[in-house]
Amino acid sequence: MPSTYLSTGSVSNSMSCKLALRTPPQRLSRQGRTGWQPWLTTILLSVSLAVVVVPHASAAEKRDASKPLDWLRFETVLDGRCQNLSEGGKLIVMHNDHPSRTIRYRLLRLYVDRPQGLMDGSILPGEPAQKLGCDRVGGRPQSWQVKRAQFVSE
Repeated sequence: MPSTYLSTGSVSNSMSCKLALRTPPQRLSRQGRTGWQPWLTTILLSVSLAVVVVPHASAAEKRDASKPLDWLRFETVLDGRCQNLSEGGKLIVMHNDHPSRTIRYRLLRLYVDRPQGLMDGSILPGEPAQKLGCDRVGGRPQSWQVKRAQFVSE
């Protein structure tokens, strides 16, 4: 491939300086590989996937059915109002992931790591996520901590 040369003009000692811009070298294709290399790549990839995928149990299996706190899940989602309130702000929502039990909770709201108030409520299984608020207000962080969670006796 032809090289392209750009002239940068005169330098202090009246010499001209040229900068060569070259195209990056072509990558070697895998078609030229022979022997043990393709087999080794396949074996290493298979073993690494088996090590990563097999031993990890799903999140539902790790949860203790007797602890309601394990079934509450917080998530940040994009929201236009939070983005308008503070640049980069996202809405924090809470889910009840338990398949059949209602959870009663008490949350502490923290603004710039200072307690601002308590919030009590309950969330039904399979209920849409409960909106808590924005993770940033006025450019400062806001968060929630679970102070108490218990299953509602039915």
